[in-house]
Amino acid sequence: MVKMPDEESLEERLKAKSGQIKIDGKPINESEYQALVDIYAQVNSTPEDHKEDFEIKNKSVVLLGIYPPELESLPESIGNLTYLESLTISSKKLTSLPESIGNLTLLESLHMAFSKLMSLPESIGNLTYLKKLELFRNKLKALPESIGRLEYLEKLDVSGNELTSLPRSIGDLENLRELDISRNPLNGYLPEEMNNLYNLRKLEMSDIGIRQFPDFLFGFENLEELDISSNKLKTLPEDVGYLGDGNLRVLDVSYCDLTRLPKSCSNVGEVVIGMGDMLTIKNLSEKAIDNMIKRHEKEIDDDY
Repeated sequence: MVKMPDEESLEERLKAKSGQIKIDGKPINESEYQALVDIYAQVNSTPEDHKEDFEIKNKSVVLLGIYPPELESLPESIGNLTYLESLTISSKKLTSLPESIGNLTLLESLHMAFSKLMSLPESIGNLTYLKKLELFRNKLKALPESIGRLEYLEKLDVSGNELTSLPRSIGDLENLRELDISRNPLNGYLPEEMNNLYNLRKLEMSDIGIRQFPDFLFGFENLEELDISSNKLKTLPEDVGYLGDGNLRVLDVSYCDLTRLPKSCSNVGEVVIGMGDMLTIKNLSEKAIDNMIKRHEKEIDDDY
């Protein structure tokens, strides 16, 4: 029998007695209902109060958004939601995920940003169907080696954390299309195994302490967008404009320590520079300056 955090209503007791639990008219498996009860009990609430935050199909929860900002932890019973395909967690106080998160083996999307997550359980590697993992703006200090088992992962965003290194197993994510490791204190350290990420289309590594342009990027023949802004680069390779087999659409080199751009940059769809770069980069093209002005104007418009 499902345990409620507070006294059950007559309607709920009758549902439980008949063996048929429903939320908003939709039947749900008892173990999954208990997981929802445990989650929302921590904020003195019930699943019925949050019925718009999850989707039920064939008695199972397939989509779940957990939004109470005061939530400090998740119960182990969240592992009961074994048919979950999409999970979004939004809490400014959550510091960890339970090991049972690894039971969600059908999960395809996990989003948890702007929180205080300090570590990931090793069981994260069990989520082998995961395609999108977004953990930006947390407090992560390391990623587990098991992350390399996410063989179907297409997007990984760990920007804005406290990572000082990346696991070598990151090179096993050969289906990765988008990777964002920006704004981490990596001090320019990138494992050589990253050269296996040859399917990358978009790579963002702004402000990670890079002092020398990574040569392995020339092996990424599918690369379309590269952001290496706000690093300590003083020069770029002369053939940087031929990255992505000559099909690079965007190259962001704003706010580095550059004094010139290689001629091959004319082959790039858009070279992004910052306002301050106009004073330091001596051979800026009119196209680069025009693009910079347009981006700046757009940022001003977006602020309004």
